[in-house]
Parts: sequence; C-alpha cells; structure tokens
Amino acid sequence: MADPIRAGGRQFLLSLAVSFLLLFVGFRIFYDSVIPEVAGLIVAGLVLGSLRPQLWWVSALGLCAGIVLSERVFPATPSAAHVAQYGPPKPAHFGDMLILWAFPTVGTVLGGLSRVLARALS
Repeated sequence: MADPIRAGGRQFLLSLAVSFLLLFVGFRIFYDSVIPEVAGLIVAGLVLGSLRPQLWWVSALGLCAGIVLSERVFPATPSAAHVAQYGPPKPAHFGDMLILWAFPTVGTVLGGLSRVLARALS
C-alpha cells in the first residue's frame, strides 16, 4: 500500500511545483495579462492528467494548492503603470479562487479522459 501513496505524493508535489513556478514566474513577467498563466495551468493539467489518469484528482489538487501557495507566499506586486491605469488590487474572494481553480481542474479531467479514451479505442 505504500507504493500508491508514494506515487500520489510525488504526483501532488510535482503538480504543486509546476503550478507554483508557472504563476511565480509568469506574474512577474506578464503581470497585466493572465492569459499565458491560465493557458499554462490548463496545459499543465492536460499533461499531468494524461500521464497519470488514475491520479488526475491528485494533480488537480496539487495545481490548485500551487495557485494558493504562489499567491500567499510570494504575491505579485503590480507595477506603478498598472496601479495608475486600474487602481490598487482588490482583495481576492473565495469565489474568485474557485473560478481560477476551474482551469487546471478542467485540464486534468480532460487529460485523464483523453488517456482513458485512447486506451479504450486501441
């Protein structure tokens, strides 16, 4: 029973690290455009979900935890130009976080389903 637990733990840590690094680096490069980060979360979910379809939910949890970790530990500081144009950042609400979590979750579900369907069709 220790082997599935280790595999799940490795999958969780991998997905947490991917999500954290994607947002940590991405928001410092493209602060005003979240499209690359959101697309990266979806693609990361697709890849992680297709690599281990039986652990798609662990990948989704890790990706979502990485989002929270990135936001709480190293929050992105908006540039002066961003603040001048849009005003100071507003506090995030739980509903906003749920919307953000939907992107990697959809990616992992689709990645896991694609792998399962590919096996069924072959």
